[in-house]
Amino acid sequence: MKISANQTSLCIVLLIAASVLQAPCRAEDDPVLNLARFHFKKGEYRKAQKEFTEAINKDPHKSYIYQERAECFEKLGLNTESMSDYSAALKLAPKNGWLWLQYAHKMRQMESLDAAARAFEKAIALHCGEEGSAYRDLAEVLSESGQRRESIAAYKQAYALLKNQDDRFDILRRTSENYLALKQPQEALAELNKAIAMCPNEERPYRGRARIYSELKEYDKAIADISRSMKCHLNKEQMAGALRMRARFYEMSGQTEKAIEDLTQLFKLFPRRTRALFDRATLYDKINKHDLANKDRAQVREIDAHGGDVKWGKF
Repeated sequence: MKISANQTSLCIVLLIAASVLQAPCRAEDDPVLNLARFHFKKGEYRKAQKEFTEAINKDPHKSYIYQERAECFEKLGLNTESMSDYSAALKLAPKNGWLWLQYAHKMRQMESLDAAARAFEKAIALHCGEEGSAYRDLAEVLSESGQRRESIAAYKQAYALLKNQDDRFDILRRTSENYLALKQPQEALAELNKAIAMCPNEERPYRGRARIYSELKEYDKAIADISRSMKCHLNKEQMAGALRMRARFYEMSGQTEKAIEDLTQLFKLFPRRTRALFDRATLYDKINKHDLANKDRAQVREIDAHGGDVKWGKF
């Protein structure tokens, strides 16, 4: 019997799909399901969806096929169909913690925060195998929905479970933000102190702590923290932001001359950004150096006339 070229190609596809391109979680003898996975891996989502549907029609009681088709629908931009398949999969496997975790992520992507939080909690309760990350993601969802105290509790659980330093550092910063939202600055400072002890060469916690000190009117401490942050290998934009912030703190603490020095450095970094000159002129007026103030304003007009960049609001 003579085999055509098309038949030969089809045989090769089926052999590869059956023997190599299995889903990582389980081996299958079903050539239809394997072919669906083969098309999915190649990015042929329409073909994959058709084969997944055929596999479901053959055996509608396997939750993971619904889950795989849900991913296929998502790739096709069919979110309603995707979520319907996730719901079907969960009905078939309600104690599958990993599946609940995937569902939680999808709900979060769709900004269904309450549903996402419930799904993360379900995944954690069912020991999904990624409890630390699940607690962190739950904490983020709770924070986004304004449930700050619950978010802090979830972050603390994540901190206890996750061992990666970058993860723990980020959790400390986010926990601090939640405490600030609850108007608990001392608790927020405690979290940032831990972050600084963990990563003393990272500028973000210094900047965050400086903001808290400024709100507490402890300007010397705020200025000291911004000065420390400047030693943390900042890029040009970060240095500009630090100078702008420190100038603000100097002004608020009555150290106008030092604020002017920082604005001068800021203008040297970005000589087309006229906001620094405009604000420096205001400070010159404050200390009765009106000639210098007028000179700055004239320079602002000159730069703006030639396409200057007015950037940053008043401090």
